[in-house]
Amino acid sequence: MTTKKQIINKFVNKIVAYEKQLVELENKLDVKEKISTLWSEYNEEQIKKD
Repeated sequence: MTTKKQIINKFVNKIVAYEKQLVELENKLDVKEKISTLWSEYNEEQIKKD
């Protein structure tokens, strides 16, 4: 039987894999405003709000 923690870990692992692919593609395509950078800026703003 699959536990909630196992389901969450599987989901998180998929997100991490997609993010790695995104970063690779951003670098390959020479994207100027990278989503990974925007995401960390968003997280920093959220931390400041809390």
